[in-house]
Amino acid sequence: MTVADWRGSMIQTLNQHISQLNQTTIDTAQFADDWAAAYADGIERIHNGITSFTTVDALNEAALQLLLKKYGIAEKITPKAREEISFAWHKLEPWPDAVSGIELLKKIIW
Repeated sequence: MTVADWRGSMIQTLNQHISQLNQTTIDTAQFADDWAAAYADGIERIHNGITSFTTVDALNEAALQLLLKKYGIAEKITPKAREEISFAWHKLEPWPDAVSGIELLKKIIW
């Protein structure tokens, strides 16, 4: 369970950048799901000793690079846009009730 809407946040970021490329055929929801799956595969490879430890940011960047190629837009996206997409995981929006729910928990616990 998470208090962040990672999927919605990533779709919004992908829509923003991919729409500038006039790539209307790309399903950004599927792209976000594929990205999360590629990240999970990277974590699994680390757990199984296939690859060595790396940072979350490095895993996300590697997965993004693969997907940009898979979706045929690797050469079309600027380095700045790629970086903004890659680091969008640092700027996830909370679910609408997350902040008020955490505030309520703080009152109950403390």
